[in-house]
Amino acid sequence: MGKFYSVAGGTLRINLDKVIDDGTIKAICDDYRNTLEIDEDHKTTVVLRETSFRDSVEKTNKKHELEKAGIKEIIIL
Repeated sequence: MGKFYSVAGGTLRINLDKVIDDGTIKAICDDYRNTLEIDEDHKTTVVLRETSFRDSVEKTNKKHELEKAGIKEIIIL
């Protein structure tokens, strides 16, 4: 719960677990917000696994949560 990898100083945040739970999305958003407190121009790319979502509604909702945190680059493989 809440696991993800942060690479290259947080420019890439990735989770490829079989299931992406709310805790993981929250952890990614919180980590990004914390980074923005240090560097307000920080950009990140989040990579998630398509099959980790139950359905397209869940995928859309999780993507919106990330966007609400200010993350613009979201790749779903």
